[in-house]
Amino acid sequence: SLELDGVDDYASLGSSITLSEDSARTISAWFNIDTDTGTRGIIGGSSHYFGVGYAGSLNYLYYYGGASPYPYATYGAGSVNLDTWHHLAVVDDGTGSASTVVFYLNGVSKVATNSTSGNFDFTFQDIGRKGSDYWPGFVDEIAVWESALTAGQITNIYKGEDSGGSGGTNGTPGDLDSFNPLHWWRNGDDNIGETTITDQGDGTAVDGSLENEAAFATDVP
Repeated sequence: SLELDGVDDYASLGSSITLSEDSARTISAWFNIDTDTGTRGIIGGSSHYFGVGYAGSLNYLYYYGGASPYPYATYGAGSVNLDTWHHLAVVDDGTGSASTVVFYLNGVSKVATNSTSGNFDFTFQDIGRKGSDYWPGFVDEIAVWESALTAGQITNIYKGEDSGGSGGTNGTPGDLDSFNPLHWWRNGDDNIGETTITDQGDGTAVDGSLENEAAFATDVP
């Protein structure tokens, strides 16, 4: 996993990744956070870029658009247990200002609330950062798709199963090859001891580098 201090650690992907505004999209990530203060970014950028994260002080997970009028959607998840691994997936059906956004926390779905009007501009360039909001704890197995995964596939991911599989174990990440993610950062599983974060998705690879004191760790879901 990727270990971050919540102050200035992050992984830079080197260049921005932008997905089609007209396409559905899915974001999947495992996270472990050690504080419930402030708003923290799992992925995002240095300014008003797309972001996904957790606002511990407000007890919600968020999905944030990166272009004016900066649409956002939230899932009032309640207090997320600290120092505990969780799986988060966000599915946007890609219908612009009328998008239906569904959050999945540990396999349980909930349609987003508090959405504002406007398209969700899907552009990001960092892992563990959205603006000045840095992630305190661990993140792992971050993947994105230009498609809407089904509820069954989200359950498969949460249980460590192949797409369409069965018999897995809740809270155990698995190999995502059968889901064909466009981008997939395993966060050290493939290169412990190095400082390069590699993209193992099916699209054009976007590798990155660890910044400041960010480091790979053996603490995993």
